[in-house]
Parts: sequence; structure tokens; C-alpha cells
Amino acid sequence: MEPDFSVGAQIGRLQHLIWRRMEASASACGISGAQGQVLLFLLKHPTLYQKDLERIFHLRPSTATGLLKRMEKNGLIRRESCPEDARLKRLIPTQRGRELNSMVHGESEKIEALLTKDISSQDLEAFFRVVTQMQQNLMADCGKSTQPPNENEGG
Repeated sequence: MEPDFSVGAQIGRLQHLIWRRMEASASACGISGAQGQVLLFLLKHPTLYQKDLERIFHLRPSTATGLLKRMEKNGLIRRESCPEDARLKRLIPTQRGRELNSMVHGESEKIEALLTKDISSQDLEAFFRVVTQMQQNLMADCGKSTQPPNENEGG
């Protein structure tokens, strides 16, 4: 069987491998890979709401709700009502969430180092240009803003 060299198939395979590695790393911390990603982002950007996470991580509201409920149950975050709008809940890392930061951050850096090993800075620059253009193409096709969030913030 010949390998599929389409862009979507290759990105899908890479994403699956990254996800498997993230899950293995996060499980050592007692959390999921998605929880680790959100926790890292939240600790870098302390004034976030669920809507922000939905936009930044391209999540459906129901997916974000489930993820945040599990994070609350695991003692990683708490939600605090916004004084200006009680419907908005600010996401606040707990002490446990802050304590896991260095471990999760270290694992994230290991994965990033594995991904970029033996790849030149010029090739990485080209990669980011191409991926950004692909994101813009897809978002424009979906009728959304053509300005993607800074994916480097996603952890």
C-alpha cells in the first residue's frame, strides 16, 4: 500500500503522534493532554474566559464545557463569576494547577524539542508560513475571520 502524501493526511498523522506523546506526558502528571495545554495557556494568560478558550483552541462550546468541568473536578481550575456579567466565568488556576505548571511546561518543551530536532531555523520559518496560510485558507472558507490566533501561545 502506498503512503498518502496529501497534506491533510500527513498533518493528521503528525497531529495523532503529537497527541499520543502529549497524553503520555500529561498522564505522568495525572491529567490529560488537553488539560495540560489549557493549563499552560491559562497560566500564561491569567484573565481568560471559556469563550476565549473556544476561540483560541477552536473548540465547540460543549467540548470546552466538558474539558473545564473535568479540570475543575481534578482541582486544576476554578470558575469565578465576572462582576460585570454573571454569565461570564473567569478561569482561575488553583494552587494544584500552579504546582503542575513546571512539570507540564517541562514536558511541553521536551515535545517541542523532539518535533524540531534536526530542523533548521529556515525550514521552521517556512513551516510556520505555510501552516499559517493553510489555517487562513480554512478559516476563510468557513466564513470566519482570516486572522488566526497566535498558535505559539497555545503551548
